[in-house]
Amino acid sequence: MPGETSNGHGTDSSERVALYMRVSSEEQRDRETIEIQREFLKEYCRLYGLEVAQTYADDGVSGTIPLHERPEGRRLLEDAKERKFSTLLVYRLDRLGRSLLVTVEAHDRLQALGVALKSATEPIDTSNPSGRLIFQMLASFAEYERETIGERT
Repeated sequence: MPGETSNGHGTDSSERVALYMRVSSEEQRDRETIEIQREFLKEYCRLYGLEVAQTYADDGVSGTIPLHERPEGRRLLEDAKERKFSTLLVYRLDRLGRSLLVTVEAHDRLQALGVALKSATEPIDTSNPSGRLIFQMLASFAEYERETIGERT
């Protein structure tokens, strides 16, 4: 496909992306702070020549809360309706949601608004069939991980 590289990440410089970061209150003391995600995503965009249209960060918000019920998630969806960007870029799929239902619902809302979903660290690009398949598999793994964390605590 034109503008694609072998890792499945687009290089179309006309693509306007929105960056979305999230950490829950428990994750804040762990490895993936908002700032770490932000810096990684900005560098990713610089490397691939992507224009950052907007940045959204839900700090201290559980991934089990639907995107449209999060403060920045709500703003993100409103901006998507106004076509401020064509792609939502996340650090990892589980930043969008920690349950399969929440992740798929967020994807469906974005898709209805004409917004593709990409992960900077996983081969996910929901604008093509193979990316959608990988998206569905990783969403399932994110839910499994959340459930095993719950069992351990």
